[in-house]
Amino acid sequence: MATNIPRTLKSAQQLLRQGQIRVSDIIDQAYSNIQSKSHLNAFVNVQDKQKHAQQIEESQKRYSEGKQLSDIDGLPIAIKHTFIFQGFTPNIDATVIRKLKQNGAIIVGKTNMDEFGMGSLGMYGYNDKKITRNPIDEEYIAGGSSSGSAVATKSGYSLGTDTGGSVSYPAHCCGLYSMKPSYGRLSRFGQILYSSSNDVIGPMTNSSDDLESLFDIMQGEDSNDSNCINFSNISKIRHQDRLTKNPENISLQNLRVGIVQEFDIAELDNRNRTIQDNLKSILKDQGAQLINVQIPLIKYALPFYFTLVPAEASSNLSRYDGIKYGYQIPIGSQANTSAKQDLFDYIERVRSEAFGINVKRRVLLGNFLLSSRFEDYNEKVIESQRVRRLLIQQYCKVMEENQLDIIISPVSIGIEPPKINDILNDNKGAQKNPVFEYKMDYFTALPNCLGIPAITMPVQECKTYKFPSSFMIQGYFGEDYHLLKIAKELDSLLRINKLNVEI
Repeated sequence: MATNIPRTLKSAQQLLRQGQIRVSDIIDQAYSNIQSKSHLNAFVNVQDKQKHAQQIEESQKRYSEGKQLSDIDGLPIAIKHTFIFQGFTPNIDATVIRKLKQNGAIIVGKTNMDEFGMGSLGMYGYNDKKITRNPIDEEYIAGGSSSGSAVATKSGYSLGTDTGGSVSYPAHCCGLYSMKPSYGRLSRFGQILYSSSNDVIGPMTNSSDDLESLFDIMQGEDSNDSNCINFSNISKIRHQDRLTKNPENISLQNLRVGIVQEFDIAELDNRNRTIQDNLKSILKDQGAQLINVQIPLIKYALPFYFTLVPAEASSNLSRYDGIKYGYQIPIGSQANTSAKQDLFDYIERVRSEAFGINVKRRVLLGNFLLSSRFEDYNEKVIESQRVRRLLIQQYCKVMEENQLDIIISPVSIGIEPPKINDILNDNKGAQKNPVFEYKMDYFTALPNCLGIPAITMPVQECKTYKFPSSFMIQGYFGEDYHLLKIAKELDSLLRINKLNVEI
């Protein structure tokens, strides 16, 4: 077996085509990594390797004949626990899982996450003792909510979901690439939703090329998801040619880059501020045009995000009542012999026992915001939706009037991810003060609120730092392929300037 299995899809594909490694080598190495790094708590469930024997044999035969299905044929993919697929309890596959399988991917298991996707730290899993640990230094968090997917990606390939930074922040913490696609690009059929108007599915990889490979396979219209549409049929949108994949190359020369004044906040640390300055300088040297813009309503993105999201979460999670869905206490069992046996007491007990602390916080807040306590039912939620619409209009106007290709921003505040023990023991930490965690979403919540595509790119600008940092590029709604082209050009530029993260 090959001693070093490449961590990018493109590199693995090349070796497989040349016959230097076999599909079984890669799968064996994947399972070896899962076992040797089990202390990082990346996986919740792992598929039995023997179940993949036929897939491995068929994939190897295709490579021998030069008829591989795609860039992911025969390669192991880990998926976030929020998806359903055959082999575990569900008897159907989520649409994106079905597309991955049809292209030869081998699903090795489900990864750890903050319960129902509610969290930014990877510390609020269903089993709160199994905190996901950073693969660079296990004393630090891996980010959340797609924490397990990030850890799995460090030695392979994985899939996460994003509500307000759930693939962006883990990628930032672990030195990875991630993509948050435009809303409606990827089907969410088979995904357990947290916030219906914000949730998207996003890949996490070790290169920008791999982002495009996975996105290209998973994107596309789905009749099972009414929000997933055929973007090539959209007419009232700028640059119709940017909505679909085309072979034309893109140059950074004359690229129009937006510098948003509202992203220059007091909480931004010197390291991330310097990375932004270096990026501007590099882009300018390549002939890109930097345009200073203002989007004043950005300051309201987090307030309306944390109004709308808990409200949607409380509605989505109302089905988990212990009667039809979710955790159940068997009637007549010793655990269910309290004096009160009516329906409401049963549901209250089920939800109290089953939901974790972070889920309870957000469900309670959502129920409060949806309650009749206000003069007009739903008034706060309706107001937040109005703010969202105004922000979308303002963002689009800025992009269109200035003819911007991208906007650049930091991903999060902080020189490095927080230490796990510091969060657990500090009275100002996220578990004692949830506002601490909410502030981390200032940059990452915006793309979800707007429905626009965003890509996180890692940077290692100084070897004295233990952890890489990152920056984010954001595009116009639907222009995912255009953004991917720019990301690949930036990736090459980072390598030339020795700012890239070593794979």
